[in-house]
Amino acid sequence: MVVSPPPREPSRPPMPLPDFHVDEALVSTLQYQLTSKTDQFSVEMLEQLRAICLGCVWRHRKEWNRDALVRELLGVLDEYLDDAAADVGDALSAADASF
Repeated sequence: MVVSPPPREPSRPPMPLPDFHVDEALVSTLQYQLTSKTDQFSVEMLEQLRAICLGCVWRHRKEWNRDALVRELLGVLDEYLDDAAADVGDALSAADASF
C-alpha cells in the first residue's frame, strides 16, 4: 500500500510588513527630558514613572509609526512632574503648618 502525501495548499508570498517609523528628534527630546528632569527622583518615583511609561508602550505595541507613542510619553512625563511638584508643595505646606 502506497501512502500519498496530503495535498499541499498553494504557497502565498509573505505579506510585507509596514515601515517602522519614529521621529529621531522626538526621541532625542524624550531622552533629554527624561534624563534632565528626573535626575533627582528617588528609586520609587522612577519605578512609578517606568510603570506608567510601560503601560503606554503596551497600548501602542501594534503601531508601526511610533511618533504618537513618543508624544504620549512626553505628556506622561510632564503630567508626572506636575503631580510630583504638587506633592512636594503639599508636603512643604504641611511642614510649615506644623511649626
